[in-house]
Amino acid sequence: MFLYSEKRGICYRKKLGYDSRLITRTIHRVNMTRIAILSDIHANLPALEAVVRDIQSRHIDTTVVLGDLLSGPLWPVETARFLMRQDWVMVAGNHDRLLVQGDNAAIGPADELANASISPEQRDWLRSLPPFRTLFEDMRLFHGTPQTDTAYLTETIAHGRMHLSPLPEIESRLDGLKQRVFLCGHSHTPRLIRLSGNTVIINPGSVGLPAFFNPSPEAHCVETGSPDARYSILTLTDREPMVEFIPVPYDHQSAADRARENGQSSCAAWLRTGFVEQEDRP
Repeated sequence: MFLYSEKRGICYRKKLGYDSRLITRTIHRVNMTRIAILSDIHANLPALEAVVRDIQSRHIDTTVVLGDLLSGPLWPVETARFLMRQDWVMVAGNHDRLLVQGDNAAIGPADELANASISPEQRDWLRSLPPFRTLFEDMRLFHGTPQTDTAYLTETIAHGRMHLSPLPEIESRLDGLKQRVFLCGHSHTPRLIRLSGNTVIINPGSVGLPAFFNPSPEAHCVETGSPDARYSILTLTDREPMVEFIPVPYDHQSAADRARENGQSSCAAWLRTGFVEQEDRP
């Protein structure tokens, strides 16, 4: 795919007016790749389907998914079936790892439905997903940080909330890796961090869970303030990477109803509003 602009490059001619005068313009051909970035689907099939419909209208070359695919009180079997049909580039998240390990003692409420209902084939598919991948040689994909799927790359927890970390801390968590683009999830919070050397960190936000409360390692809540599904588009050219963050409306009430039917009233509120209710705050 190429982007054309009126700069140096290939000449063409255009006839103007009745006098048939010819003027010469030039265009510059710029290599361009557009990548849809998804993360933290959490078994929310209606949200995922809405995002995919939006992607199909935007001339995307590649789709990547950054883990936490099936956990949550929604549609784990159906979401697995949908994802297994795609030719997307995917990595596993911390909840995917727990489902693969099958340690019932470590399975929390968020994973109970998926653990009890996904098929052996679907669990084997989860097992096949790597914890990180390298794409186009200069792009690194992982769920949390390059070292672990349970830590935030760009955030610090303090006073029951998640805050943007200082830049030196973020850079230290990259552990000396030299890729041009780092793609991460886990925090459910859209972020674009520009580092030195034309390097970027991108978190697309969450497709399927716009808010949550996490009791560990330090109790905190994460809120995006609306129920929309979220993803991002990365455009790579010969210049600086360009990033677009896209909220996608969908039938979030159906997801909230499903969570409530499966005994997760707090999750139902997160899905309905994008906020953590007062009684669930640390």
